[in-house]
Amino acid sequence: MNAVSSQRPNCQDRDICRNQSLAARTWRMTFNRIIYLGPSEPELRSPKTKFVFSEDFPRIKALMQVAALQPGFTAILNADIVVNDLRKLESQMMLRGKVCASSRRWHFDPNTCDWKAAYLGSDRGRDIFIARQDIWRKAAREVPEELRIGNSRWDAWCTDWFRIRHGESFIDFSGQKLIFHPAHESRLRPFDEEISKIHFHIPAC
Repeated sequence: MNAVSSQRPNCQDRDICRNQSLAARTWRMTFNRIIYLGPSEPELRSPKTKFVFSEDFPRIKALMQVAALQPGFTAILNADIVVNDLRKLESQMMLRGKVCASSRRWHFDPNTCDWKAAYLGSDRGRDIFIARQDIWRKAAREVPEELRIGNSRWDAWCTDWFRIRHGESFIDFSGQKLIFHPAHESRLRPFDEEISKIHFHIPAC
């Protein structure tokens, strides 16, 4: 499985830097290839990692287009998402004929990293979407241009698209407790007002 994401460039916030670095360490143990849309960051570099030039807060379409170029399954996820080993999930998906998957995020305290105390938040945020190459190719054609990383409506759109377009071939693996999100305060969402004015509709096939 591969990973596509976008990190906070020129990170100056201590908590954000810590959270991205913690996530990256778990990614290097799970993913075959990691691609960030954004400038190279020393703390995130590895032999598996590639940085691709992009605008700040890239469009979800751009992430999907990159994912559509990768073989097999690719996860699009936020840069601070800590993952447990996803290789068993990938095998389950292939055996059961599932083409896409997502999970709600389990919140944890990054100061203690007490995974047993992690809990599902009431926000129903997801922040990770996994799909085959051909599924990302289709999604990239349909996703609204306006959606960007960092805005909560992108994961709502992706969840609905997976469920409506792929139904029984979609798996929600929230119960497996594989996806973790660090509690944090600092959030930059410069496009929220613009995106909030747009109505999104996914017609059934």
